[in-house]
Amino acid sequence: MNEIKLIKLDWLNTNKEVDDLVPRMREQEWKDFLKSVEHDGIRQPIDINKDMTIIDGRHRVDAAKLMGYEEIEARIHDLNETELFKFVRDTAIERRHLTKEQRLHIVLSTSELIEELEYEAKENKRKNLLKNQYQNSNCGPDEPQLKKVNTNAELGKIAGVSKSTVTRAKKVKAENPEGYDKVIKGESTFNREYEELQSVKNKNYQKEKRASVGRPKKSEQVDLRVKINEEAMTLEEIILQRPEMAAINIVDYAGHINDLLDEAGDIEAVERIISTLEVEKIIKLKNNIDQIIKIGGYIK
Repeated sequence: MNEIKLIKLDWLNTNKEVDDLVPRMREQEWKDFLKSVEHDGIRQPIDINKDMTIIDGRHRVDAAKLMGYEEIEARIHDLNETELFKFVRDTAIERRHLTKEQRLHIVLSTSELIEELEYEAKENKRKNLLKNQYQNSNCGPDEPQLKKVNTNAELGKIAGVSKSTVTRAKKVKAENPEGYDKVIKGESTFNREYEELQSVKNKNYQKEKRASVGRPKKSEQVDLRVKINEEAMTLEEIILQRPEMAAINIVDYAGHINDLLDEAGDIEAVERIISTLEVEKIIKLKNNIDQIIKIGGYIK
């Protein structure tokens, strides 16, 4: 149990990183809070670190100063930097006045949490691979597979948002920091800013372009061959034409498959369902694509 003491207001100091992490109340929320303090006083102690840094309760401190208080009750902690930010994060994301976008911002800003989840994901994947090796060689007892950790999904659970919202928020933060700030201030949403990203607009344009052309059908390919014959191309010319037709179709099909995977969202769920279907087709496709990549030297 942390000790609660009366602390003089002029002893307290702030931490800019903590202040930047948790958005301040909006104007109307602040006015309502001040009315509450005027009527009922400050009912909860603030939280401070042993060096007198405010961890939680800066609005209560500001209100106390405006009301002419000289002291305030404070719960004193002894936290290192990592523990401090974890405390701020866990406390802040439970606040009712924060929007889901602001809660997500707090979660995304605590890098140690993301690193922890990414490490857990890599460790589980490594352990599962080792288990599969042992089981395939009939060495050691069968053990259940460890749960796959999807970092974005886990961050979404903590912030109370969907995995796709986390993915979009990260992209907005990376490509349009100004738009990201607008969301945190409550002036926009991650979905709206995501759709305004130039990279997303370009991608949507390409999808619409492909949709307007339509996926090539086998019957259309037959018609093309008939047309070639009608134009009296030589057999040698026809043979030379086939790889070009195949290359164009492969690139087009690849675009459609990528769009399908992007829209599906959960690649792990897609993999689980595919495993119940004709996987041999995918393996054959992969082998052929690998051969094309190797011949072309596209990946160094």
